[in-house]
Amino acid sequence: MGIPVTNPELVEGRLVAYKKLRYFPITHRLQRLFTSSRTAEHMTWHQSHHAVDGVMVHPFNGEAWKHFNSVHPHFLAESRNVRLGLCTDGFNPFGSFVAPYSCWPVILTV
Repeated sequence: MGIPVTNPELVEGRLVAYKKLRYFPITHRLQRLFTSSRTAEHMTWHQSHHAVDGVMVHPFNGEAWKHFNSVHPHFLAESRNVRLGLCTDGFNPFGSFVAPYSCWPVILTV
């Protein structure tokens, strides 16, 4: 689903958006990860994983995850709850700092 930005171009007598925002619904994608027994096992791995003290091999073993678990025990109780990682970084698509805009891709991971 594309949502055009408010500055469309006039091309051959019709308005064409030259910038688009793409939105991918995450709810259905997460539901599909639980339909397969193989991927569902990976999605609930954090519930059955036992950490070794002093060794961090996964964010599950980190202090931030442990703090979140202590603050929100109701979230920890349901093994199907999913934590998402969000990453973003800005860049100028034309390599020039003169342009008044930049692009900000957003990456969401399970």
